[in-house]
Amino acid sequence: MAASQAEEAEAYEDAVFVYQEFTKERNRLILAGGSPTPTPTMEKYASGDYLDTVAEFISSGYFAGRRASGPLEILRLEKLSVDADRVTFLACEDGRRIEVVDAEGTVVARGQLGALEIVAERSASGWMLVNGADVEVSRCG
Repeated sequence: MAASQAEEAEAYEDAVFVYQEFTKERNRLILAGGSPTPTPTMEKYASGDYLDTVAEFISSGYFAGRRASGPLEILRLEKLSVDADRVTFLACEDGRRIEVVDAEGTVVARGQLGALEIVAERSASGWMLVNGADVEVSRCG
């Protein structure tokens, strides 16, 4: 394996690890009823638009008194582009077993299939998720 291929493989593995760790924290907070601000774990693995978008979602649940039950499953990750400092991949997530309830216990939303194009970049402190855009679920097969 050429050095650049090895670097690209390591970059992809590192970016996926960061996504998985961030997603665990995001899901923990959703099940716990949200958070008024990003947690240190969220800030360790994400920045910029990605962190801002997820933090806004997490805080909206917190302030509205909503919490969720049920697992979010990562169905598939697909490498889209990789270089030593930037990785883009498709993340297919299945949230169909999630129910969101309000403070009175009424189901107000149900999870769904989701497809995100995730961008991670190498920073001085390590890999960070910097952008995530919803894409057509059909890309998940």
